[in-house]
This record gives sequence, structure tokens and C-alpha cells, in this order.
Amino acid sequence: MLDIDKIFKKFAIMAFVFAFLLVAIGYIVFFIIKPELFNLAMPIMLLYVLAITLLSHNKMLKSLEKRAMVFVNIFMMFTGIKLLSYLVFITIVALITTKNLIPFVASFFVVYLVFTIFETNSILKYSKKDNFINQNNTQ
Repeated sequence: MLDIDKIFKKFAIMAFVFAFLLVAIGYIVFFIIKPELFNLAMPIMLLYVLAITLLSHNKMLKSLEKRAMVFVNIFMMFTGIKLLSYLVFITIVALITTKNLIPFVASFFVVYLVFTIFETNSILKYSKKDNFINQNNTQ
């Protein structure tokens, strides 16, 4: 069986490393190179995506202990929920402030892409483990 807590802790540490790197890149871009493009919602956006990613990853890891079909359903459900919640977040920001909305959306897309690729690779790595495949083929 997979040690879900250990795997999640490792994922969370790496997610915070990615977040720190994105903050560093954002600082360079939005405070040194082009400060006029900064939107106050950008730091909140990063924290929001990080929190949603950690929550969904934890739930998806726990679903790996169940049948493969349950995992697929949970994976699809969380992917849909995340996309809808991100759309709502972007819409709320757009309604509150129109200043630098294009750089905000572009930044959101980059952060979304980084965390989605990272999370998907992590889930795929553990879903391909022999115990997950063998366990689900016998049921």
C-alpha cells in the first residue's frame, strides 16, 4: 500500500517550493522589470491555486487506495471543480478591479499550468505503481 501521508508531505513541500519560485519570478517581473503590470490580486491568486491544489491532491491520493474507477471519477470531479472555482475566482477579480486584468489572467494561466502539470505528474507516478494496478485488476 501507498503511504499517503508521506507522499502528500513530499508533494506539499515541492508545491511550496514551486510557489516560492513563482513568487521570485513574479517579483522580478512585476516589481523590477514591469511594475506597472502588477495587480493586487496576484499574491492572493497564488495562495488560492496552491490551497486548491493541495486539497485536491490529498483527496486524489486517498482515492488511489480504492478501485481504479473510483480514482478516475474523483480525478475528473476535482478537475472540473478546480476549473469552475478558478473561473469564479477570475470573474470576481475582474468585477472588483479592471486594472491590469490581462497580466493577471496571463499570470493565473502560468500558475495554473505549473501546478496542474506538477500535480498530474505526481498522481500519474503513484497510479502507475504495481500495487495500485494489481490491486485494481483483481477487483
